[in-house]
Amino acid sequence: MTHETQNGKIPYYLIVMFLLLSVTIWVGGYLYYEDQKKEIKKDKLEDLSAIADLKVSQIVNWRQERLADANNIFDNKLIIPHIQQFLAGSSAYKQEIFRWLESIQKYYLYKNVILLDTEGNIRLKVINGQEVIGPDAKRLAEEAMQSRKIIFSDLYRSKVRDVIRLTIAVPLLASKGSDTIPIGVVLLRIDPYQFLYPLIQSWPTPSRTAETVLFRREGNEVLYLNELRHKKDTALNLRFSINEERLPAAMAMRGITGVNEGVDYRGVPVLAVAQPIPDSPWFLVTKVDRDEIFAPIYDRLGFVVFVVSLLILCTSITIGFIWRKQNAEFYREKYETEMGKRELAERYELLTRHANDIILSLDQDWKIVDANKRAVISYGYTLDELRQMNIKALRAPEARALLVSQMGQVQEHEGLVFETIHQKKDGTVFPVEVSSRAIEIEGGKVYQNIIRDISERKKAEADLLESEERLRAVIEAGMDGIIVVNEHGKIVLFNAAAEGLFLYSSDEALQKPASMLLLEETADAHQKRVEKFLSNGVGQCGHIGRRTERTFRRKDGSKFDGEITMAGGRSESARLVVVTIHDITERKKSEDEIRKLNEELEERVIQRTLQLEDINRRLEDEIIERNRAEAEISELNKLLQHRALELEAINKELEAFSYSVSHDLRAPLRSIDGFSKALLEDYHEKLEGEGRDYLQRIRRASQHMGQLIDDLLNLSRVARNEMHQDLVDLSELVKEIASDLQTARSDRIVKFIIEDGVTVKGDARLLCILLENLIGNAWKFTAKLSGPIIQFGVIQYEGKPAYFIRDNGAGFDITYADKLFGAFQRLHTQAEFPGTGIGLAIVYRIVQRHGGKVWAEGETGKGATFYFTL
Repeated sequence: MTHETQNGKIPYYLIVMFLLLSVTIWVGGYLYYEDQKKEIKKDKLEDLSAIADLKVSQIVNWRQERLADANNIFDNKLIIPHIQQFLAGSSAYKQEIFRWLESIQKYYLYKNVILLDTEGNIRLKVINGQEVIGPDAKRLAEEAMQSRKIIFSDLYRSKVRDVIRLTIAVPLLASKGSDTIPIGVVLLRIDPYQFLYPLIQSWPTPSRTAETVLFRREGNEVLYLNELRHKKDTALNLRFSINEERLPAAMAMRGITGVNEGVDYRGVPVLAVAQPIPDSPWFLVTKVDRDEIFAPIYDRLGFVVFVVSLLILCTSITIGFIWRKQNAEFYREKYETEMGKRELAERYELLTRHANDIILSLDQDWKIVDANKRAVISYGYTLDELRQMNIKALRAPEARALLVSQMGQVQEHEGLVFETIHQKKDGTVFPVEVSSRAIEIEGGKVYQNIIRDISERKKAEADLLESEERLRAVIEAGMDGIIVVNEHGKIVLFNAAAEGLFLYSSDEALQKPASMLLLEETADAHQKRVEKFLSNGVGQCGHIGRRTERTFRRKDGSKFDGEITMAGGRSESARLVVVTIHDITERKKSEDEIRKLNEELEERVIQRTLQLEDINRRLEDEIIERNRAEAEISELNKLLQHRALELEAINKELEAFSYSVSHDLRAPLRSIDGFSKALLEDYHEKLEGEGRDYLQRIRRASQHMGQLIDDLLNLSRVARNEMHQDLVDLSELVKEIASDLQTARSDRIVKFIIEDGVTVKGDARLLCILLENLIGNAWKFTAKLSGPIIQFGVIQYEGKPAYFIRDNGAGFDITYADKLFGAFQRLHTQAEFPGTGIGLAIVYRIVQRHGGKVWAEGETGKGATFYFTL
């Protein structure tokens, strides 16, 4: 290399470096291009997978919503009896059933809703245009009635009207004894072009080729179920063999789902994700043309080629500059290297000669080739004498046998630290620590030994071991239990006296938590105090450094009282707590006996002096008791006053909230009702019958909402207002309410049977509201009778009076009695009996505030009885 540089030639290694760098740059550019290609492909596949998951989730949700609609019809036990009567020939409920079917068709967006009887005849229908029942629909209806289950059909093309449909057949089951029988079927017909196909065809991001395909298997063919983006009239028409090797839909049919590459129905290469639709025979493929995915990377190819060429040019210029510079720096570097070697050798010589440790250099035969000044002083040999010796001669006779194995380990591991015994020229032996390492010097192997005299350390270790043995002997001989706990709360020392106290052996106690020696109720608190001390010092634990008494637990579960002293300590690496425990069980017994004797003596003295001090004691006790009572009354008055102020503030906030809710909700309702009324009055002639009916419905709904707000506010006030306990004549209240109802509705004649003299203690205002709601309910539910009767009376229930309101009206199904007193719980439709479902909730709140109980009994068509206690 030197010769070529001096003759002005470019060294071969620079040429090789240039070629390697050029190849590296080209390879790096290619790898960058491929990496970008993979990243774009990965991102697009992740997008496709996410879109596929989204589409599958949307389709599953759509199917579940449709099944939920069908289940609502299937489980509607209130409408089934009406439909049964209608199908049997009665027209009493025809309009109601039609409106119910119409609401299902309108609000759930079904194409048609059709009611069939058991013969497959159309009895009622809500349709858009003409409708007939084809063989497919009849087959679904028969299957639903036979299985008594909801049938969700697949997509099919009607044989009658040549349209694509989905149909849900809901069997209508009526009770017959302990069994159920089908009485008809409701067909919910879905137009897939209305929601399903647009849902499948939509794509969340802009794309010119992206597409979602829905398909299923028919025999050995794949049948496409939806209209495709790049081909028209494909729904239920386009088919391919399941053996098409690269077709993503056929691959899915063969069990190859997830991400794959293939060729779509146009013969165009695509990236696709295929997934099955759960709980259906359908599969879904989301796909994008391969050319669209890789279009961005083709644009970057020219840029990559330009950058790679530019980097190669820069590399050639840099190599030339390096070559020019090497000629100038070659000799300077050589000179500096030689000077550095000389300076390093001088520093090494100075370090070894004047080091405090012995340094010996050995050849491969372990002969000493060099030694420092400390070696000469330590062994008593001259430097020349040491250079004539083998390292074995410096060892004590008893340590020479280990030399071969130890030096073998040095050679094997290229270094070792070990302890041995060396011998001076005068025969004195001393322990040493040797750090031996094999090093290469000018092609030869040299062993460098750094040797430290460890006589003082060995003497200190022996003294420490002796001190520890003495301390252990003192601890084991102690009469009190001594336990040492480390910073983790584990026992690290457990003396013999502790074994006798706790009945644990030392082996059983060591490394166990100290808390096992304490009662469970005090163990956690004590452990936390000890941990706090160990982490922060003595000042953080109140028990450290002073005597305290504590109850301990033995191995057999028995308890004993002990006096403990805790002191902080520290080992080489951790904090410790030393606990001394003295058994004071006998002392506690003696103290208890002395205390009992003192108590008996005090009792005798008190009895002796009782007669003399009786009058004064009574006066003092009376004064103290009176002062204490006055103080307690004063505190209670303050507390009651504070509670009253808090309650008043809460009530004001609730009242303000109720007013705000009432005002904010009523304002838009009044606007809805007012504008609806204006439309009816001002545009009556311009509105068709259906438009006027819609506005009437809006008015009724807004008025009903207003009534709901009033009832909710009443319910809130009932639970919030202060109660006043008075003697209330319930009989008179019932008579007043009955009189008011008769006056307000003179067109009705209702017979009231009222028991006289029924009085209770309670809040007259709340009890009046309670009776108004119960009697108002009875009045409402007897409206359709020719001879209505409402009765008020009292019976005995569980040893106390229970008051009741009874009527012979519509009654209710006793199965739903537990829902009567919940807010908005109604057992009758709004058309049958208007109301909001709040009245009985108010009744329940009032009875609850009086500490009573309310319940109801009834039977459909035979009236109802409401009972309450106070």
